[in-house]
Amino acid sequence: MTLQLDARQRAILAEMGLPVFFPLAEPAGQVAAQVEAQVGQRPAATRAVVAAPVHAPVHASVAAAPRAPAGTFSGTGDPQPDWLFIGDALADDASQSESFAGDAGILVDNMLKALGVSRTRKAHLLHLTRQAQADPALRARVEQLRPRVIVTMGRFAAQAVLATEEPSGRLRGRVHEFAGVPLVVTYPPGYLLRAPQDKAKAWADLCLAQQALAQRAP
Repeated sequence: MTLQLDARQRAILAEMGLPVFFPLAEPAGQVAAQVEAQVGQRPAATRAVVAAPVHAPVHASVAAAPRAPAGTFSGTGDPQPDWLFIGDALADDASQSESFAGDAGILVDNMLKALGVSRTRKAHLLHLTRQAQADPALRARVEQLRPRVIVTMGRFAAQAVLATEEPSGRLRGRVHEFAGVPLVVTYPPGYLLRAPQDKAKAWADLCLAQQALAQRAP
């Protein structure tokens, strides 16, 4: 299933400095081939089963979900999301009180708009506040939110959630799994601001995540 981009979404991609890679009515097979060309390999046929990871308070600014124990992450967004984004503890905006703030947050908002969602609609953003692995609190939070797909943004987020030391370059381009939910690894927004040439790869990662989401029952 391809992303059905309207004129507004295409304009958003242009603002991100991205050409539109996938025509509106392109068959799923062609999309997969183009994702393969952008990412470097197809999603693994057998998804890598993952361990548990990380948690902290949920900002009451958007989500009405109950607060979790303070410590490992903070989050905001739709309490019943399709998309769950988990960001690095060491991202540029780590000192901000809200997940993915500042210029990095603007880029994330544009990515969400291109996917047809927002921070308050069908998406939830969690921001690691410290590095940790195998923390059951994050698994409990994911099970509470019940997203249809997870996107980790950054090496530290990916390694913490997947409980691995494998570099992010080897984690990208395939679909993993956490708490029964498909998971795709991509770059942190702060890095993309410094290396805009990799925005196309990040967009390919989002298209891969969209395909994984489309394969799950609502």
